[in-house]
Amino acid sequence: MELSGESLPPGLWRLLWCIFDLESADPVQIAEHLESKYRVECNPKLAGVLLLRLVERGFVRAAPRPRAGRGRPLNVYTATMSREAALQRQMEAILDQYLIREGKDLDIVEAVLQRRRAAAAPS
Repeated sequence: MELSGESLPPGLWRLLWCIFDLESADPVQIAEHLESKYRVECNPKLAGVLLLRLVERGFVRAAPRPRAGRGRPLNVYTATMSREAALQRQMEAILDQYLIREGKDLDIVEAVLQRRRAAAAPS
């Protein structure tokens, strides 16, 4: 699967974060986790459709899970890369999309990150 150079929109990014949180999950588990941890409502069918977009972009892989009883098996999704690699890829894509390449622009990004670090530091 060719990895896309585009950044993920926030909704897909949250789904990917759920997979990192859970390590592997089906659409039902993802929908439940989105609601319980991130306070985002999403039905399992929509989660399945959005997860396929992550597969197409190379962030996750899908494998069918045998289902007890009748019906189609649910796919189980796992990340194809570490959380760190995904975050780096996302940030690189955002910097490219917004043409942040020059020293002055990079200084602004660095200042934003420094403010974030300071705000997150324990008091």
